[in-house]
Amino acid sequence: MHYDTDVGENFSIVGLRFYCSVERGTFPQYRWFLNGTVLEGRGDFYWVENQPEQSILLLSVGRSSAGTYHCDVSNSFDGTTVISSEERYIDKEVLNHLPTMVVAVVFGCFLFLVTLVTTCCFIGLLYRKRQCLVEKSTLDLKLGLEMHNIMDEEEYMEDEGVVRAARIIDSDQEEVESTDEWLQLQQELKKTLEDEIPEKSF
Repeated sequence: MHYDTDVGENFSIVGLRFYCSVERGTFPQYRWFLNGTVLEGRGDFYWVENQPEQSILLLSVGRSSAGTYHCDVSNSFDGTTVISSEERYIDKEVLNHLPTMVVAVVFGCFLFLVTLVTTCCFIGLLYRKRQCLVEKSTLDLKLGLEMHNIMDEEEYMEDEGVVRAARIIDSDQEEVESTDEWLQLQQELKKTLEDEIPEKSF
């Protein structure tokens, strides 16, 4: 005996289909039991459908359908040989109860996702902060280079002024030196002339 489930809204189990069959035998007769009471035909919450190869018990899951189910198979000729299936306890609360392992796995996955998202946000925040620092450093470097270029231009302009002043001073010094040389030459000439004139007068 095995069963399939029908799932309704909110993924809760609302119906079951029990299957009962035998591997060998001719003209098997199937009977379904709920808590030892025979289920035949159609009831408030069940429907029995007998086929040559198997019997199907359609069950609506609710309070009235809770209990222990099993199937008996006998030979319809003599009715003496009876084979009983294993018993299954069916209850709506038990069927729709989530196993602890499922709850643990779902909660673990949720916790993992929360941790992953938090980690990604933290890494993104650090990356953005680092990018801002890199951009600020790049901007500071550009500003520093521009200021350096401006200062170089000012120094160059100052250097031009210094060079001009130095040239003027050099030219003045050259003039002074040439004037000094001229004066010195004049004095030497004058001295030479004075030396020569007294000699001629004697």
